[in-house]
Amino acid sequence: MKDKATKEPFNPSTRLSFHIQETGLRPEYSISLYGCSGTVDGIRGDHVILAPPYNVSKDEIDIIVNVFEKVLASVLKELSL
Repeated sequence: MKDKATKEPFNPSTRLSFHIQETGLRPEYSISLYGCSGTVDGIRGDHVILAPPYNVSKDEIDIIVNVFEKVLASVLKELSL
């Protein structure tokens, strides 16, 4: 969310979840993230779905979280958010 205090979502025009999804597919990240929008009111709000298999290990979860963190930092920097 754009503002944690007010819970204001990012402007839909930023297409934040789309940028996260597309950035994750870059070779340096190689992670499939499913970006979605409209979770606040059908128009505003972004979220990303992570869907590892049920037999994922703790080490693999750590890798997923670390890569997702890098993707998110890259996107927020690129969009100056």
